Amino acid sequence: MKRAVISWSGGKDCCMCLDKVIKQGYQVVGLITMVSDVFRRTCAHGIPIDVVKTQAEALQIPITFINSTPDYENQLVNALKDLKENQNVDTVIFGSLYVETDRQWNEHAAAKAGLNSEFPLWIRTEEVGELVKEWLQLGYKAIICRVKDSYLDKSWVGTNLNANFFSHTSDSDVCPMGEMGEFHTFVIDGPLFKKRLGVTYTDIVLNSGLWSLDIKESNLVAK
Repeated sequence: MKRAVISWSGGKDCCMCLDKVIKQGYQVVGLITMVSDVFRRTCAHGIPIDVVKTQAEALQIPITFINSTPDYENQLVNALKDLKENQNVDTVIFGSLYVETDRQWNEHAAAKAGLNSEFPLWIRTEEVGELVKEWLQLGYKAIICRVKDSYLDKSWVGTNLNANFFSHTSDSDVCPMGEMGEFHTFVIDGPLFKKRLGVTYTDIVLNSGLWSLDIKESNLVAK
């Protein structure tokens, strides 16, 4: 049985990876998330650390937060080495879809730590619609937590990632899975969640061309 950790942003892609590998019989030892200790937020989506911690509690899976400074790659590699040595982890799961440079970087980091890397969602660009269908069929619920201003209107921020949103992207230049950073998501419920995640936010803010949900706090809700 493979003992794996999931590279975890809190969004739909890593959640789909988690779902896939658990169904394949992997033992998921934990989640790993790169964060800024200064801003107390995740590097990928800018979600407060405490909110992602609550999400992991809802899944009942341990999470490791890795400070991204002073050297992002070395911080990740050292954390992976620690997981390999102390928890017998042999595999890292990444949610890359079709960007080759992204995959190569992840493979390189895992290899430096002496671990295998796997990409359960890896597809050809023209197959992205199949992942959309799969997401809709799996039964998870996610909110759109960030959009790139040059691609999407701020009105989408805070809405559910559903068929209505995917229908909108089909008539635009937006990758329906947001692989080029057009939008990001945060999963709040689904089959693997032992409890539903409630989130409280007060504003939608624009920073560096990104409209982001300013999540203040979260709580666990019985299902």
